[in-house]
Amino acid sequence: MKKTTYFPLFFNLKDRQVLVIGGGAVAGRRIGVLLDFEAQVTAVAPDFDEKVLALAETEKSAEGVDQLSDMTASDHGTQEASASADKTAVARLTLVRAAADEELIRSLISEKTFMLLTAVNDTAVNDLAERIAREKGLLFNRSDRPENCDFYFPAVARKEEMVIGISSAGSSHGRVRDLAAKIRESLAGWTL
Repeated sequence: MKKTTYFPLFFNLKDRQVLVIGGGAVAGRRIGVLLDFEAQVTAVAPDFDEKVLALAETEKSAEGVDQLSDMTASDHGTQEASASADKTAVARLTLVRAAADEELIRSLISEKTFMLLTAVNDTAVNDLAERIAREKGLLFNRSDRPENCDFYFPAVARKEEMVIGISSAGSSHGRVRDLAAKIRESLAGWTL
């Protein structure tokens, strides 16, 4: 069976809402890239990696926003609760400290939500998020099953307005990472 090939397409993410489920290293890399392209990101996880917290601090400093409260799984029984619960509202990044379940995921999706990404090692959560994304017509990506993704999250090399996205259809992350590093190094010497 021939493997599906994907068309490279560049989206304007400025002020587009993206929901990320996960708070670890993979989620942190993806959130960082999304913020670089001016997306509005909400990330959901019981805990967040140091990189994600550093991104939140950077965004908070940029906008002078400082809000943090606590949310437990029982706090999001209604949309009002999830809207006011543990969200760190920072510029373009909102962190929700909670386990992702159906009720919470649905409460965080609005008509403005553009895409949903999962970066967790929990097949049940990834399957749930995929089902909801399909139902809502959102672009969807999950880190554990490339064949179920609408798109691949590329390695990005960028200098000013020049943007290069690199993907191997989800099959060779190490080679893509190495190639992206070489391209970034090459771009550093360019004058645009």
